Amino acid sequence: MRLIHTADWHIGQIFYGYDRVSEHVAAFAALRDIVADKKPDVLLVSGDIFHNPQPSASAQLLLTRVITDLRDAAPDMTIVLTAGNHDSASRHEIFSEAWRRLGVYAVGSIADNDDMNFQKLIIAAPSCFIVAVPYVYGRAIDDGLFTRLIGEVERRNSDGLPVVVMAHAMLDFSGAAEAVDFKGADEPKALELFGRGYDYLAMGHVHRPSAMPGTHGAVRYSGSLIPLNFSENFRHSVVMVDIDFHGAVPRMELLLLPDIMPVVSVPDAGFRPWTEALRELENFCSATPSYVRLCVSRSESVPVDAAETASRICEDKGHKFCLVHYPPVDCSSRGEDIGGLSFEEFREMTPADVAELYIRDNRIEFNDTLRRLFEEVVDSIESEDKV
Repeated sequence: MRLIHTADWHIGQIFYGYDRVSEHVAAFAALRDIVADKKPDVLLVSGDIFHNPQPSASAQLLLTRVITDLRDAAPDMTIVLTAGNHDSASRHEIFSEAWRRLGVYAVGSIADNDDMNFQKLIIAAPSCFIVAVPYVYGRAIDDGLFTRLIGEVERRNSDGLPVVVMAHAMLDFSGAAEAVDFKGADEPKALELFGRGYDYLAMGHVHRPSAMPGTHGAVRYSGSLIPLNFSENFRHSVVMVDIDFHGAVPRMELLLLPDIMPVVSVPDAGFRPWTEALRELENFCSATPSYVRLCVSRSESVPVDAAETASRICEDKGHKFCLVHYPPVDCSSRGEDIGGLSFEEFREMTPADVAELYIRDNRIEFNDTLRRLFEEVVDSIESEDKV
């Protein structure tokens, strides 16, 4: 059995005012070529199909065209799409009955009418069993969910077919370098939560291609299709996995995607005073059109038209300027002197960062416990918006 594992497509993202349709189209064309060449039995998309829970009509049309093209490239291929934290669980399943007739399975939630739906979550493909679990908010996931699902698969799997599990969550890497750029309100989850008895765990949520240490690559994030923020200045890919039978060691290969529109920081590390940073931007040379941010320190004043100046330089070089980027505001170390925040600084702050500014102003300690409770409330509110 051969599968292609991908995730975190984020169709419909607007990146600092720039529409990314052409980048997505190019990435999907590359994915279609991979499917046509490798002829997988299964294609898995582990969550975050869209960038927001209310995708535009054009974003939904693009998805429809992509799925149709992928089916044309490999007509016998089973396609499974699970909802991520950026997706609407209910919208994800609107056309699930129609999709299923084409061998495409869309799983948006773990329950129907508040009852666990094992029939929906377990997909018996011709070449394997797939346990397709979408994103579950906060602490709502049942500790025994995956164990029960895999147990049901074991009961049905009389032919010894490979068993694959899909999930969209943050694994507890216990300080492993692969997860250092993850930011979010989710609590990292222990690998044990996802049960035992699977041959491959296809994860989504972390955008960097990563394998869980100690699993011989059988627990893996495929990463996103295109860079979605400036920390993602690495090559993006999908994963091809071959599994001969249930219990066999999977063989994996990262298949690189084209570097369509890189994200570039100038300078490439640290921050420079305005005059030095501007000089580096003027000297920046790349034949590949890129998104650019200018990293400026607070050591000297910055002109009010800094963004306009940088934008003109980038446009002349064929690049897209995004922002003047300053060192992050550390509320805990600035005492009472919070000072003025630029629009871009405020834009990059999380709701918890803003809450911390407000709470400190009212002489309340915003400790780790209070921050986590606040983030869980925000997460809960966002989950209701996405249903």
